[in-house]
Amino acid sequence: MNWRDESVVRLLNPSPARLTLIIVKHRATFLVLIISLSVSGGCDMAQPKGGAQLMSADVGATEWPFAPAAMRIHPFTQITVDAETGSPMLDAHIELLDQAGDVTKGIGTLRFELVSVSDRASASAVNDRRIEMWDVALETLDDNLQHFDRITRTYGFKLKLNAPPDNKARLRLHAQFTKPTGNRLTAEMLVKSSKRTNPAPTESANDN
Repeated sequence: MNWRDESVVRLLNPSPARLTLIIVKHRATFLVLIISLSVSGGCDMAQPKGGAQLMSADVGATEWPFAPAAMRIHPFTQITVDAETGSPMLDAHIELLDQAGDVTKGIGTLRFELVSVSDRASASAVNDRRIEMWDVALETLDDNLQHFDRITRTYGFKLKLNAPPDNKARLRLHAQFTKPTGNRLTAEMLVKSSKRTNPAPTESANDN
């Protein structure tokens, strides 16, 4: 056996001391190799059958964190008149709020109920008299595009009134938003009439 053959034997069958020296010298390389094998093996084991389909099902089963959690009737809401027809209407503005209290969007149905309330502080809601009621759908993207105002960040609804309410009446608006899950959000607010709904004073002629 010549010196080349002896070198090959020593390389293929290193002594314990030489093997320890090799491991110490290249310990970083061995560590990276072991971690890589562990990660790749772990991914293969954790991969569910069906892959992305199971992931989509998990996401769908959890309610969206920015889904509407509360509702507010915006102060812009008022009784006014249609600028084109001059007919009385309720100009309603609704805010949907997420769990953090920030404005968000949603899908569902809205019910508005305008009632006349008693001036007496002790009067109960039983004495309230309904003036009008409206049901509005917010179930599609087109519905959202039609009603959502990017400037005020509210949903706007122009709701026709059959007759102008009495200027002396105290009006309260009840709003109810029903989500596709059946959960409901409610809000209410006293509503005022804009100056345009009040008839202009007539001037009496002076008798000369």
